[in-house]
Amino acid sequence: MIRRPPRSTLSSSSAASDVYKRQVPMEYVDTTSDPATIVTRATAALQANPDVDAVLSVGPHVCEGVAKAMDDLGMSGIHHACFDLSPGVMDLIAADKVAFTIDQQQRLQGYMPIIVLHLYNNSAGLLPGANIPSGPGFVDKSNAASVAALAGIDR
Repeated sequence: MIRRPPRSTLSSSSAASDVYKRQVPMEYVDTTSDPATIVTRATAALQANPDVDAVLSVGPHVCEGVAKAMDDLGMSGIHHACFDLSPGVMDLIAADKVAFTIDQQQRLQGYMPIIVLHLYNNSAGLLPGANIPSGPGFVDKSNAASVAALAGIDR
């Protein structure tokens, strides 16, 4: 969770340089991977930090649980983003409850090394000469409809 820096830093004439020199206050919350406890832990963390401005959820199950905690608490105006795709995350993006998700395209991350090894073994040890980008891809409301059908299936 990210909390806003003290407003006094934004009111001085050297505000821009001061803000960039300061660290943004952050708190890491262990929500676990257990979907049954994510909502409870996220709710407790949000209640303990009512001045939260942003939440970055690691994984679609955490994203969905944190979004439920925010809904249950009636919290709005918090910038919420996450990693990876699921049908639930796509619904949250469509409902403007999540700003974006970062699609790491795990299928490519697992598939491409096999192709590279195959080419290495069958092509006299030749390897691709450059990085093979497999992500990240950002999915937000502007492009969510084009990937929603594959969320949780091929991505």
